[in-house]
Amino acid sequence: NTHKDLKDKKEFTLSETLGTKTFWLIWLTWAMAGAGGISMVTLSTSYGLSKGLKLAEAVVILTAFNLTNGASRLVSGYLSDIIGRNGTMAASFLAAACAYWLLPQVHGLLWCASLAAVVGFAFGTLFAVSAPLVVDCFGIAHFGTIFGMVFTAYGFLAGLLGPWLSGYILDVSGGNFRYVFSYLGGFFLLSAILIWLVRKRT
Repeated sequence: NTHKDLKDKKEFTLSETLGTKTFWLIWLTWAMAGAGGISMVTLSTSYGLSKGLKLAEAVVILTAFNLTNGASRLVSGYLSDIIGRNGTMAASFLAAACAYWLLPQVHGLLWCASLAAVVGFAFGTLFAVSAPLVVDCFGIAHFGTIFGMVFTAYGFLAGLLGPWLSGYILDVSGGNFRYVFSYLGGFFLLSAILIWLVRKRT
């Protein structure tokens, strides 16, 4: 019955997909959550040094991010099959938003690494759960083309909104991570809202 239900659902072409609100909700999610995630790669070590950590300790923050970035792809993929794609992604994005907002307040390697790990988990979830979500929304027939178009948000915008803009803000603010982490947390919050609004095809 499940197989028959899937066959009966509409298979979207790329042009049809681009005309839906759902596509642009996912696309904007990739731009903002992608920016929030990839920024930790470039910011984690310098953030740790700004907290008075030694270089070897600061690198642990990046390591924690990378570990959960990888591990979450297994965990969140499994969870999304149970509790749903939207809920899994929204929950991880909300957690990442809170982690970013808490980062300027905390001290010590354990706290810094733990919060970076939360961001890493959300970043991995973005990659792991987006693909099946796209299939749920638009079908499998044109998945490669549609997902490739979704990924342009990450390729074209995430780098500018994340590493480039955060670096610029750090330069003009004299290295104030509070400003940077505030807006990156805001990106994850908006991503949680946008992905929650995504609806599957009928």
